[in-house]
Amino acid sequence: MLSFSQVKSAGSAGNYYTEKDNYYVIGSMEERWQGKGAEALGLEGKVDKQIFTELLQGKLPDGSDLTRIQDGVNKHRPGYDLTFSAPKSVSMLAMLGGDKRLIDAHNRAVTVALNQVESLASTRVQKDGVSETVLTGNLIIARFNHDTSRAQDPQIHTHSVVINATQNGDK
Repeated sequence: MLSFSQVKSAGSAGNYYTEKDNYYVIGSMEERWQGKGAEALGLEGKVDKQIFTELLQGKLPDGSDLTRIQDGVNKHRPGYDLTFSAPKSVSMLAMLGGDKRLIDAHNRAVTVALNQVESLASTRVQKDGVSETVLTGNLIIARFNHDTSRAQDPQIHTHSVVINATQNGDK
């Protein structure tokens, strides 16, 4: 199952996704970067909380600022959480039965789905005062595997936080 939500606060998100206290992560790829946008920024391997939070705030590692100020108010949207959840039966078999192949299959499925999402990434650009959509095909995605629900029930799921930024040509 896929659920979709907007990340509302960069600071809160930075804490929520990277805290280990509420989850007992199993399997491989606990947290990692994905996407051509992440590659272009040199982001790979484990997600660094500070860099993740700064990206959500619209700040790139090179110091560039992507925030949008309108009438003196920061209108930047941090990003979106695409949460991929395995069926309850799969979570039970993987965690109680110890079948790590199911976790690996979940991780592979999330990778394939996110690659498809990335291929459709686009941005809006202004050309002669008219807004048009341009396909970019690159995203910055931070993935976080969790294995329990908030009620502490077995639930394998991956929060895939898509940073609200994509590269259009050299911009």
